[in-house]
Amino acid sequence: MERLKERKAKRFSFSLLNLNCPRLIIKTIDKDPYEVFPSEETDMGKKIHAIYADILKKDKKDWDFSRITDLIDVYGNPERVFRSIEGRFSTEQKIRIRIGGRIFTTVSDLLITRRGERDIIDSKTSFSHEILPSHREQLRYYALPFLRKGLRVKVGIHFARYALLEWVDIVQGLDDYTKIANHLMDNITKVERVIAGKPDPEPSNFECKYCCPYILSCPSSPELFITNEKQAQELAGEYIKLKARTKKMEEILKVWATSVGDIYLKDDKLGYTPSGKTVIDPEATLKYLTEHKIPLTDIFAPQAKKFKKLAKVHPDLANFAEIQYSPLWKVTKNDRKEEEMSSFIFSNKEQEKNKVKKAVEEIEKILTSVK
Repeated sequence: MERLKERKAKRFSFSLLNLNCPRLIIKTIDKDPYEVFPSEETDMGKKIHAIYADILKKDKKDWDFSRITDLIDVYGNPERVFRSIEGRFSTEQKIRIRIGGRIFTTVSDLLITRRGERDIIDSKTSFSHEILPSHREQLRYYALPFLRKGLRVKVGIHFARYALLEWVDIVQGLDDYTKIANHLMDNITKVERVIAGKPDPEPSNFECKYCCPYILSCPSSPELFITNEKQAQELAGEYIKLKARTKKMEEILKVWATSVGDIYLKDDKLGYTPSGKTVIDPEATLKYLTEHKIPLTDIFAPQAKKFKKLAKVHPDLANFAEIQYSPLWKVTKNDRKEEEMSSFIFSNKEQEKNKVKKAVEEIEKILTSVK
């Protein structure tokens, strides 16, 4: 209970309340040093947020979105998203509310002020443009301080890579305030129960993210840091089993998605998405290239399978092809004898030691930077 008392007055953010793993909650609150660095996508997201904040805090006549379009591909016109919105723009606005003796605090990407109204817009920089339940929950929490003041609040999501603004909800009045506040308190209570529990809780294994900053020491994650042949064999065994299991899982999930529909998790969706395929009319294309004297090599790339088939009919074609060997990552049959395996595994040759040392150094790099 002492631990709960110490932290009871501390601030709760949506990112903390959105965590489902007790171990991750404790380590986040304790501000334990990260075991892996943020991914490149996370770093890029921060850059995009910072640039948008700098642009939108200026007068509309001074907006210059080329800083965004020079950094990333934007499928649309980012200026048109905000140009028609009336009101005073405030970027990276701190939002804070004391509720039930606790403090909920966050930062809104964009707050737009009009008389009796507020618009709150949260920017998403990922490659998805799907509105998830957690997005709605997050924005409704952001609206609480303004609902308490009797304001009408409209909340929306800006999908930065698609220059798309989707309005999610409009909330107003005591009923909306009470409903959202009660839901927020339920989530705060969930976190407080974790704090009041074991000092080192077990991980939940629920929607565990590959980018968890504490995954290296997590007891539920496989041992990834290998330093000798025996550990490499154990990890390879896990990899082969997991690969086979993953294939079976994919078959089962595809059946479910085909028959029932997409599968929704808290932040993700698994299922089929539309995929386009370019179909070319070969005869018309060849005719056009010939008529306009365009070299076939500008558009044509020989396919090995078709080439081999054609070479059976026209043997001279075989003179224009060669086999080039390159490493292919795959599982194959072990052709080593047992005694050879033993001598290889426990070899103490200096050359083998250097190879192991180099491998360990490369593995350390991988484990300290999530790509």
